[in-house]
Order: sequence, then C-alpha cells, then structure tokens
Amino acid sequence: MFHTFFKNSEHCTIIHAFIHLFQVEKMNQIMKNKTYPNLATGLFVKKQKTNTIHLMKIENPNGKKTIVIQDQQSENIVLEDFSPQDTHFELEVILQGTNAECHIIGRAQTQADNKKNWKITQRFQGHQQTGSLDIRGVAEGNSFLHVDGAAVIEPTSTQASAEINEKIMLFEQGKGKLIPVLRVETDDVASASHAASISPVESESLLYFASRGMTPDTAKTMVKTGFLKV
Repeated sequence: MFHTFFKNSEHCTIIHAFIHLFQVEKMNQIMKNKTYPNLATGLFVKKQKTNTIHLMKIENPNGKKTIVIQDQQSENIVLEDFSPQDTHFELEVILQGTNAECHIIGRAQTQADNKKNWKITQRFQGHQQTGSLDIRGVAEGNSFLHVDGAAVIEPTSTQASAEINEKIMLFEQGKGKLIPVLRVETDDVASASHAASISPVESESLLYFASRGMTPDTAKTMVKTGFLKV
C-alpha cells in the first residue's frame, strides 16, 4: 500500500506534504514548550527566558527582506522552496533587543536547469541574543543550489550565541555551493559555530529502498524526504 501511494503521486507534492508536517510539528513544539532546537544535537533545549514567540513561514521566497527583532522577542522562520522557478532571495535579520532570538529553518529543491540562490544574514547587536540557521537542500538534474549563511556578531553585541548548519544533497548532475560565514567582531561571545557539507546521494540508500520493491523514482523520493525533513 505504501509503495502504491508513492507510485501514483507527484514526487514534489509528496515531499512538500511530509516536510510541511514535520515543520508544523517542530514549530508547535517550539511555541508550546518554549524550547528551541540545538542544531548540533538535534535535541530541544528548554528556554530560560520568557520571550514573545512568533512563527513566520515564507514559501518560494524571492527578492529581499529585512526583519528586526526587539527586546524579549523570538522569531521562528521557516523558508520553503520546491518550485521549478529560478529564484534569488536575500534575508537580513537584525537582532537589536536584549534577549532577542531568531531560529531559521530552510528547505529548498532545485530540478532540471533550475537555479536558486539564498543569502541569509543574522546580525547580533545587543545583549544575550541567540540565532540559529539550519538549511538543507537537494539539487537534481543539471540544477544549481547556492546558499550563503552568515552570522555577524557586531562590536555592540555581548554574550551572543550563533549557530549555522548547511547541507546539500546532489542527484544526477546537480551542483551545490555553500558559504557559511561567522564574523565575530567582539571578544564577549557565549558561543559561535558553523558547519557545511555537500555530498552526492549514497547509492546504498537507494539500493535499500529498491530491495524492498520500490521503483528508482520512489526510492529517490524517499531519500529526499528523509533528508529534507525538519
């Protein structure tokens, strides 16, 4: 039954539906329990602050956008782009207030000759601020996915915590480029880390699903869905 479901459905629609469910579940947990994801461990950490939490979802982002976060505010942003269009998106988040937080989760897919370019910057300017960036993407066909994620801890910042995590999985002749940047302009920092990886899909993963009777297209869809889930 599971195999039949995937066989008769549009692959991108399936991925979109699964990713949406994972995003809703995780963001609901953030807002209900006042927790935030630790990207290094995948675990939720209990918040010690009583911030006003806001959830924003941007589908098929394009153009430029700036968000300013004030005292005791927490912005949880979900970026999602599975469209076949070429896009160029720039997001700048300015953390100005004390205890301001911003957690960004982004998922993108490029196909055929599709090209997507994301540039996301978090600027830390105040006291005891927290920011995280978790981006995952899939590049298929002859497409190209480029992500620049940056955290700028400015001289006025004190005790900031910044984390960047970027990953791209390649299929066929797909190409990817990641440039994670940490710019620290002060010695008063709580923590700052970044990681990035680009790798082709593992053939063992596709063989695993194929050995269970799935078609190559369905196997690829399953691998992509697992990789892109939040």
